[in-house]
Amino acid sequence: MGMSTYLAKNILGHVLLGETYTPPNKLYLAAYTASGEVSASSYQRQEVTFKKKSSNMAVNNTDIYFPVAQEDWGTIHYYVLLDDKDNELNRASAYVKDSDGNKEHPVVNKNVQFGLSEGDYEIEIPTK
Repeated sequence: MGMSTYLAKNILGHVLLGETYTPPNKLYLAAYTASGEVSASSYQRQEVTFKKKSSNMAVNNTDIYFPVAQEDWGTIHYYVLLDDKDNELNRASAYVKDSDGNKEHPVVNKNVQFGLSEGDYEIEIPTK
């Protein structure tokens, strides 16, 4: 997972400078192709919630499924975690990976439902 500049600044300000940071009420997962967020009419961002997996990692605590594609969406390259269902306030991004941690690029064609099982979307804060 790559943390967005927006999130990094807010964490830094909150932890080190005592600035107020209010987390969003909801988080949404967006799917991106090489050219940007999927723009098909049948696509919509999906709400995602998390549970703690370890001291420095959280994972999605439910399955996340996008709607069945009514048209070809293209090749999915990465996800972006957003705090708005419609606007672009990026929290973090992550490449699509298979169960072995290798990057994969699923193709979402018409009549395909694309998604993640519980625990597949990991957010890890590196520690030393």
